[in-house]
Amino acid sequence: MDTIKGYIQQEPEMRFTPNGTAITSIRISENKNDEDYKKYKRIIAWESLAEVANEILQVEDFIYAKGYWKTRSWEGQDGEPHTVKEFTAKQIWNEKYEEIEETTDLPF
Repeated sequence: MDTIKGYIQQEPEMRFTPNGTAITSIRISENKNDEDYKKYKRIIAWESLAEVANEILQVEDFIYAKGYWKTRSWEGQDGEPHTVKEFTAKQIWNEKYEEIEETTDLPF
């Protein structure tokens, strides 16, 4: 597994798959006030980790995530091919809480 770190640049965004599985997307960069969107890295958290991350993580939090890189490709509505590289997190740490794991219940 790989580890990445950075400052959260946008509020975590949670959504649900058609079968009800929670997914949270977190955008980070190495610099706290980085406005260069091309430098952002996308972290994806699933299920209970997604729910916890969405509840406690905030913009400007410094986090570490352990997981793996995944590349997805698809064809857009305009017929153009798209590719995105994202990091699927299995664990996340931040300054406020200890380790958040995939199976962790909400901390409150």
